[in-house]
Amino acid sequence: MNNNILDPVDQLLDAKIAVEYNISREKFYLEYVNKNRPVLIKGLMSEWPSINIWDNKYFSNLQLEEEIVAKVGDVKKGNLQAMELSDYVRQMQEYELSGKKGNPPYYLHDFPLFQMIPELRRDIEPFPLDLLPEWYRNDWWNYICFFMGTSNNITPMHVDTLLTNNLFFQVSGYKEFTIILPEDMDKCYRQDWKWSEVNLNNPDYQKHPKFKEAKKLKFNVSAGDILFMPAGTFHQVRSLTSSISFNIDWHTKKTVTNGLISSIKEASYPNAYYNMLLFLGLYFKIPSKYIFSYYKSYFSFIA
Repeated sequence: MNNNILDPVDQLLDAKIAVEYNISREKFYLEYVNKNRPVLIKGLMSEWPSINIWDNKYFSNLQLEEEIVAKVGDVKKGNLQAMELSDYVRQMQEYELSGKKGNPPYYLHDFPLFQMIPELRRDIEPFPLDLLPEWYRNDWWNYICFFMGTSNNITPMHVDTLLTNNLFFQVSGYKEFTIILPEDMDKCYRQDWKWSEVNLNNPDYQKHPKFKEAKKLKFNVSAGDILFMPAGTFHQVRSLTSSISFNIDWHTKKTVTNGLISSIKEASYPNAYYNMLLFLGLYFKIPSKYIFSYYKSYFSFIA
């Protein structure tokens, strides 16, 4: 898949997203984290067993003590359905075989998979811990959200809930990302804290005139790619094929301060609570194992 900008419509930037191979921690922070620049990273997942073994059969055979909770219909509405993981995979397969008529019925989205099945961590090692702040490294798997779905699953334009940085790992399949650079976050007409009022596929510039000026990038992410999106990046994600991926949201001292101040100013009390926990960890070096029992409910909150 080509990572060039795919569509000149709506003032998409006539440029490529930056691409790096086996990037060092020093360059990652100097050129991208500190400058709020997105980057597509290749080569750091090449030794992962998951690249070769994660498929429908693999997940159908996993034994979970609890049911999974998938999102039903429009992800933005947050309707949920509990079911067995094997049943979810079966319905994924049926959708793909049906000729993909209509919208996908379910999407396993923002799911804390590695908390439920810790042994799956062996499938995603060696994990690039150097890309994360030191505070996250001991219990990094606790902060991961997992995504598994069919083609045509869409997450509408949104910003990550706590205004965190985002490392997105594509294990299998292809996804199309459209991102709005962080300096244009104020042009995205935030709604209910994290969502955008703008219909990215058919923007109404009379209703949302500032959005026409927002800098946009559109590109594909393929298996083995890691996408870094800096804090405050609005993004829409569409699955081009059946897809398995996950992300980890994480703060630096700078972003957690900005996230906490923003959530307090806008009276978003759950956001302020979770950002305060991460603030205490990052600034006062309270180990994650003491913070996480209070933070864990975040995964139910974002669902």
